[in-house]
Amino acid sequence: MYHARVIEKFGMCRYWVACEQATSVLLLIELLAKLLKIPTSTSSDRFSDVVTFLESSNVLIVFLFDNFETPWDIERQRSDVGYVLARLASIPTVSIIITMRGNQCPYEESIDWSHPRLPSLTPLDLGAAEKAFTRISSKSAGNAELHTLLRELDCVPLAITLMAKLASGGESVHELVLQWRTERTRLLGQTGGDRCTCIEVSIKLSIDSQAVKANQGAIILLGILAMLPGGAAVSRLPDMCPSIPGWKAALRVLLKAALVYHNSDKSFIHVLSPIRSYVMLHHPLGEVALADLRASYCKLAGKGASEPGDPDFLTNAKQLAIEETNIDAILLEGLQGQEGDISSAISASLNYSEYLYWTQPRTNIMEAATKVAKITQNTKLGDCLKLLGRIQQLQTHYDAAKTTLKEAQAEYYRIGDRLGAAHCLKSQGQILQLQTQYDAAQDALKEAQIEYVGLGNRLGAAHCLKSRGQILQIQTQYDAARETLKEAQAEYVSLGDHLGAANCLFSLGEIFQTQKQHDEAQEALKSAQDKYTSLGDHLGVANCLRSLGQILQSQGQYDAAQAALKEAHTEYVGLGNHLGAAHTLKSLSQVLRTQKLYDVAQTALKDAQAEYASLGNRLGEANCLKSLGVIHEEQSHYDASFNALKEAHAIYSALNNRLGMANCLSKMGRISRIQSRFTDACKQLEEARVLYSAAGQAKWAQWCTKQSYLASRKRNAA
Repeated sequence: MYHARVIEKFGMCRYWVACEQATSVLLLIELLAKLLKIPTSTSSDRFSDVVTFLESSNVLIVFLFDNFETPWDIERQRSDVGYVLARLASIPTVSIIITMRGNQCPYEESIDWSHPRLPSLTPLDLGAAEKAFTRISSKSAGNAELHTLLRELDCVPLAITLMAKLASGGESVHELVLQWRTERTRLLGQTGGDRCTCIEVSIKLSIDSQAVKANQGAIILLGILAMLPGGAAVSRLPDMCPSIPGWKAALRVLLKAALVYHNSDKSFIHVLSPIRSYVMLHHPLGEVALADLRASYCKLAGKGASEPGDPDFLTNAKQLAIEETNIDAILLEGLQGQEGDISSAISASLNYSEYLYWTQPRTNIMEAATKVAKITQNTKLGDCLKLLGRIQQLQTHYDAAKTTLKEAQAEYYRIGDRLGAAHCLKSQGQILQLQTQYDAAQDALKEAQIEYVGLGNRLGAAHCLKSRGQILQIQTQYDAARETLKEAQAEYVSLGDHLGAANCLFSLGEIFQTQKQHDEAQEALKSAQDKYTSLGDHLGVANCLRSLGQILQSQGQYDAAQAALKEAHTEYVGLGNHLGAAHTLKSLSQVLRTQKLYDVAQTALKDAQAEYASLGNRLGEANCLKSLGVIHEEQSHYDASFNALKEAHAIYSALNNRLGMANCLSKMGRISRIQSRFTDACKQLEEARVLYSAAGQAKWAQWCTKQSYLASRKRNAA
């Protein structure tokens, strides 16, 4: 990777992928995303983020997947790992190098590996082996017994390093030869022997060395470190191993024996994969040390029980992000333990998955916890199912989310937890709303609201009222929406829930905005903004600024609109809220389009579209494509407009977004009529009319009927 020709070809785009940390295909993908500095997202497929980034890059990139056997050797996920590798290999600008144990190329049936292949790593020659040994051990060269030892070690670099470290600690070469032969003979009787035997014997001799044995905590600490594929943060070692009071001395012993090593800034301690494997097999942790390690990571996972806006959220999220590989490993191990361990691991998994929900939603931990909770009939099964459903909802796996939440609801009813069941019902209503099944959504939310009222849970009932008001707003039933939201707002105020009241004010402001009651809209939004400011809710402030910018645009105050939207964009970026930033860029493009600054507007839209794509937000992508179609149409670029609208329509169809489909079809029909493709126009406008009618958009359904009639007259006249 540091060869002059490699540097000349790939420049800074050379990535070393430490696969020791990739104990699952999801962690391998996340490792790639972090190396490429791709923002965390709510994408339902994080790998799509990686592929999109690489395919849009116009530079050559090389990945070195080191110790690739870690993800590859897990049989149940091999096909998924192979797909990831093959998909990367299919990108013309991407080159791949792999190091792994064995001599078989992975996924040969799908990847055209270069020929001739790189030769397998061979042992050092005797001269190089002697030079490496003497440099580490400070022993003199030219010793016949040293040559004997090196030959018996097969000149394997790791074995040489370990034995040289023993020599530097006072062992003579003669003693090392005798020890090595004794252990090798015993091990050969068990395994048959190959080059791996040299490494295992060398590891054993290092572990059995006088220095390691003399420090009672060294082997325990080594066992702890071997459990952590991502390495151990030195700052966390006291919390991980309270039963080793002299852990610093133990660490010095392990470093001197080359059984562990520091990273570049000495903030983390790592163990090489062969040593980790050997230690976990031959020196598993005792109950006390294992319990301490589990407790430490369960406590760390507990930091996930916060959400954006909480004072410690960003700090906690940063700590968890660094430790994700280790938390995954320890929680999954704990879920296979004894009953008490399983209960703690399930609770920790719930907290940790809350963090994942807000940062980079994935379900592997919650799926494992749910499976174990079912088998053990754990009391937190309902909580596991509910959180799993929420994550699936965020990933836009709506049908799966509804199924999971219904199962959670049934579990809550089984254990007599009516409040938990009501929460699940409310979430199902919100999913139905996202699927534009508004009547069904209203029914579910009404049922949940009744349940909350029966339980005396006024806050839950207020949440349902607010959601119902927002649905009425979408259905353009503005009077009913206002009354419902005002009722919810009054309830929030009486409960002292200032954030809930501010959210209702914000929705009321949006309704006034839609009805072009700009003074009322501005009053409501500024009032909401003041409340958000007093609560320190920067996200609420940004949302208000964005809506105020849209109002200023509709009033023709374009410079003021741009200023408000740019301020909102700055707030979103500062919060790391990429979705809000994308929404604001799209709104800004609309201001620029109104000013007929088409080139700048297109740039803003394309930036917004790229942001949506990086988040896996297909609805946002479709909305940007639709707006691009409008800009092209206004410039009389009808073919470009039609193509953009057609692409947007395909995404809306995949999302079953009937209103989006109707909007695209109506515009495509208008363009077809302009281009004298009257038969196509009639078909597109009729399809749009049906969709508008189904969505309760009578005004637009009538417009389509009129346009279709005009197109049919033109067709008949032709």
